[in-house]
Amino acid sequence: MQHGCDETFVARDPAATTVVTVEVPGLLARSREATLPYRETLEVSAGRLDVRLEQGLDLEHWCTDVMSRPPRIASAWTAVSGTATVLVHRRDDTAAGGSPAVAATVRLSRTVLADAAGEERRIELPPLTVSAQLGRPGGG
Repeated sequence: MQHGCDETFVARDPAATTVVTVEVPGLLARSREATLPYRETLEVSAGRLDVRLEQGLDLEHWCTDVMSRPPRIASAWTAVSGTATVLVHRRDDTAAGGSPAVAATVRLSRTVLADAAGEERRIELPPLTVSAQLGRPGGG
């Protein structure tokens, strides 16, 4: 399942046991005045491109305030290297709240993630593409 909110792309498996999020802070502002399609390539770094992988149960908590059960996160990983290309396809400038809603896609390269608990473990996420509607709090 793919969806998004604000400036976050979300991909999770149907059982809600694994979720990958890609946050692109400032994307909406940077693409607001640009000619569409708007494209940018970013390196993983805090404040520019944040990638997170969570594993556990009931991981349906991203981009929603309605959950049947609270998430049970068994492990979490944060990206330490990789790149992503973001493409904004369409903009709805009539969206409420002053920030336009946009249809966008993010394409992650191979991404290396480190254990968020501080252990010395690392994993590699294969290339991944996520499409979403961004710009709306809680997914609109």
